[in-house]
Amino acid sequence: MVSGYLNAHHPLPDRIRQVAERVQKRRGLRVARYRTRGDLRALVPRLKDLYNSALDGTTGNVPLTDDEAKTLADQILWFADPRLIKIVTNAARTSQSLFVCYPDISAALQRCQGRLFPWVGWIVGWSCAGQNGSTSTARAW
Repeated sequence: MVSGYLNAHHPLPDRIRQVAERVQKRRGLRVARYRTRGDLRALVPRLKDLYNSALDGTTGNVPLTDDEAKTLADQILWFADPRLIKIVTNAARTSQSLFVCYPDISAALQRCQGRLFPWVGWIVGWSCAGQNGSTSTARAW
């Protein structure tokens, strides 16, 4: 797994886009995009299989069960924006990779000093989420 941060104010260089397009054409890859959480919920069994096959043969990893996959999906989809989740498939429409991206609210949490309760913490957190570019930064894994 690879994890990192993306910033909406700093787009990827053209060279990276060109290489990505070339690889996409050569390998017959397609990036699936989603609009609703329901679309993503339907993919949970396929994504569980993708995750389990990616970790197959590594020591110390236990495959996800159906219940665990559903619980993880419920937790991630609670705060994730479906437009920021991408799945790369090959020509046979077999899932090859998963890209999950969600807004980084760490600056908002720092401003309210991590206090989310009483409800004032949530109000301060969400009201300052647009300041300092925090919503323009996304965590990707």
